[in-house]
Amino acid sequence: MASGKSGFCSKCGKKIIGQQFKLGDKLLCAACNAAEMEALQKLESEKVSLYAYLKKLFGEEYCPEPVLKSVDRAIRDGKTIAGIRFTVYYYYEVLANPPQDMKEVQWIIHDYYEEARSYVADMRKLGEYNKGINIEHTPKKIKIKMPERNKKRYHGRITVSTEGESNGQ
Repeated sequence: MASGKSGFCSKCGKKIIGQQFKLGDKLLCAACNAAEMEALQKLESEKVSLYAYLKKLFGEEYCPEPVLKSVDRAIRDGKTIAGIRFTVYYYYEVLANPPQDMKEVQWIIHDYYEEARSYVADMRKLGEYNKGINIEHTPKKIKIKMPERNKKRYHGRITVSTEGESNGQ
């Protein structure tokens, strides 16, 4: 990990004094290396959380290899774990598509990421617009007049025929 000659940190640009670290093809100072390692650990924990969400959504015990590779590919393409998770949420929860095959997640990430992103932007705009609207609802008391009884009552007698009862009908 340590190199014999000193150089400049690829991240902060300062001259590396003491131990230098190499991450990929970049030279890093100790502070930047620690920050990079922390970011990688955070990324891995977010991936584990995403995979747990997918397993719960589909009722599966593991994530298939094509899904794992598609998540890694999406991250390399500049997509975030939160964006990928919301894309899956958008497709299955918002659009109400039934989760049937976990292998289709790779295509959902590819095809619906931008649509989910624009949905989030629209919902944020709508939220900001709604915050600007002042809704003051003062309750009003409405008096309702008691209805008058206009119903005519029949005061005559009701006669009951007992002919059918004697035959047992």
